[in-house]
Amino acid sequence: KQITLEDHYPDTIGVDDIGQLYIIENKLDTNADKKTVRGQIREYAFGVRKLRKKSKDDKGWQEFLDLIKAANDSTSDDVKRRKNLHGKSLDEILLDSFNGDPQKSQECLEKIKRNFEDGKIILIIAMDKIRRNLRTSIDGENELDGKILPIFGFEVNEYTTTKDETIII
Repeated sequence: KQITLEDHYPDTIGVDDIGQLYIIENKLDTNADKKTVRGQIREYAFGVRKLRKKSKDDKGWQEFLDLIKAANDSTSDDVKRRKNLHGKSLDEILLDSFNGDPQKSQECLEKIKRNFEDGKIILIIAMDKIRRNLRTSIDGENELDGKILPIFGFEVNEYTTTKDETIII
């Protein structure tokens, strides 16, 4: 479920087991908006960074956690079918992810909070076809400020095997 960040709706905000924050924007090559995808994903990062400015008294962090919980409380079918997320807070998701180990989940949550407060976010554009001009512009942006806000492009495709299985690469 998309959360609202400054009137923008990133496709996915994710974290990994070491507390890294990710913003992922999914696009099809046929989508007319694909020309603006770099600016779009940066606007999402700005929305998260704007929230962190409220973090002096943890209001921004708490608002971020509340946005995640509200998205996961959605009654939409796409959220309800994700039993690992539906109705859960980030704390609960992490606890489940670390097999009920409160120490590991708390350590991860603290790292996520630190990355949130430091504005450390990795931006990912996931498309079914990444053309040369997008690759070139991503490389250029990473040369300019990749240490601050790195951006990556991932090409994602679906295939059917000879056994009629669907795989995503």
